[in-house]
Amino acid sequence: MKNDQTNSAKSTNSHNKDSKSHDNKSKEMVKMKDGKMMMKKNDKWEPMDQEMTMSNGTKVMTDGTVEKSDGTKMKMKNGDEMDMAGNMHHHSNNSTAHKNKSSEPKK
Repeated sequence: MKNDQTNSAKSTNSHNKDSKSHDNKSKEMVKMKDGKMMMKKNDKWEPMDQEMTMSNGTKVMTDGTVEKSDGTKMKMKNGDEMDMAGNMHHHSNNSTAHKNKSSEPKK
């Protein structure tokens, strides 16, 4: 019984180490800011100087072009962020403009 508890504790400790490294990695991301691609690494934003491939296979180019693993392409806009897993987060600098736009066609 004592061995099971020891193994369980070792497993928990190694999991905690993995969680910490995962947390650090999850803070890394890329972002389009003022027309330039930036990369957050070690809590500092630096210009992105080379193409990156995220863990889901999405490629991000230095000009903000994103190519998903299925081959579809898009361009990141100011405020858009992508985490290292390849999840896009849209952050508009002008959120009121989006709220005022109507999806109804003009007559």
